[in-house]
Amino acid sequence: MNPISKFERLSPTFWVLAVYLTCVFLMGGGSRGDIASLILLRPIAVILCAWALVRFDTAAWHRWRRLLMLAGALFALTAFHLIPLPAAIWQALPGRELVITIGRSIGSPDDVRPLSLSPLDTWNALFSLFVPLAVLLLGIGLTERERHHLLFVMLAIGALSATMGALQALSPGNTALHFYRFDNPNASDGLFANRNHQALLLACLIPMLAVFAQSGERGRLTRRKGVMAAGILILIPLLLVTGSRAGLVLGVLASLSLLLLMSRTVTKRDDHGWRSWLNDPRLLVGAAAVMLVGVIILSRRAEAFRRLFASSPAEESRLQIWQPAIHAIGEFMPWGSGIGSFVSSYQVYETYNILSPTYRNHAHNEFLEIAMTGGLPALLILGVAIFGWVRVTWQWMMQPPRSPEILYGRLGSVIVFTFAVGSIVDYPARVPSLACLLTLAALWMGGRKSDHATSTGSDTMHSR
Repeated sequence: MNPISKFERLSPTFWVLAVYLTCVFLMGGGSRGDIASLILLRPIAVILCAWALVRFDTAAWHRWRRLLMLAGALFALTAFHLIPLPAAIWQALPGRELVITIGRSIGSPDDVRPLSLSPLDTWNALFSLFVPLAVLLLGIGLTERERHHLLFVMLAIGALSATMGALQALSPGNTALHFYRFDNPNASDGLFANRNHQALLLACLIPMLAVFAQSGERGRLTRRKGVMAAGILILIPLLLVTGSRAGLVLGVLASLSLLLLMSRTVTKRDDHGWRSWLNDPRLLVGAAAVMLVGVIILSRRAEAFRRLFASSPAEESRLQIWQPAIHAIGEFMPWGSGIGSFVSSYQVYETYNILSPTYRNHAHNEFLEIAMTGGLPALLILGVAIFGWVRVTWQWMMQPPRSPEILYGRLGSVIVFTFAVGSIVDYPARVPSLACLLTLAALWMGGRKSDHATSTGSDTMHSR
């Protein structure tokens, strides 16, 4: 089939979502709420959410109700933290003693206040949710084949970010190659403001390439597997030059995921052929591991490896901020300090020995920050999400990867797991572009589960 005719059959919603994803990655690569491009990006997201809701049907609700209810719970909890409460209620909440004392010392009347200690930051968090919500609402309106085609969009965006990262590595200090004011001009951070987020995207590209290599018409599979091998050869050095130690770990995990995503589909006819290695996931994982070790040893630009065994005040500080955060969790339980209020709330409990001219924008551990700002309700939502991931992942793993639905379901599970590991020392889901990638992974996980799923066109996996 002519490749052009395949794209001509894609719906307008697909093209809207493809353009939107591109815009998000170009304008939403930082987690700060004062990034100028958000003035344009967030209204676009709200408009697209409204457009998708107008086209919403009952069948989509029944199929995607669990994912939609999870998104609704996030919105409801954030909005709940903004509801004005009488003084008798908010003053009785844990962790508000300092606010009460300061208010009375300056003669401020006991007026109504929301649960959040920093309402402006909570409003910012609420509006930030619309960016990934647009991906969710538009994505559930696509066909299974169209959702699979979004992989090509993400590979193109990933290639763009990888190219930018390579140019930044070749020209350190060139601010013209960096999109954000608050980033490191000497770092290879691609389309992002943080090297860790660039590294996470590059790591996610490895399993994406594995799925790409197994999808398509029979005559193109060998060529696609060659593209995958070349892509991994390029990605591993780019992961290292980011200087992200977390990214190095994620790259190893992503390489191991090839065991779950690559199926052994070689027949007796080509078991002894020169192409047989492309079909063996064990050889691909082994080759990736050898390449990783070789590049680490030989490359002088393997900054991530050097930093792995070196300590810096910034990295030590990252570990030190967890102790005050854990103390704050106990002080604010069970309701939390308010979604998005970490900066102002953490400063109350920040110890003298870790004070510095810079402030802590996040806990650098997403699970601690969720517990501190969202309390037990947020932890409950997180627990439901983890349970859902385990349940769906188990279902996908119990089926051999012989159909596109199963393959993309496994890919979604791998990407979500990569985000979870990265969230132990960082905050990738708070970056608009990466939040959209996480949402897309959830959509891939939600594909139809069928032992005999069939498809046509470029979504068909061919076993030989």
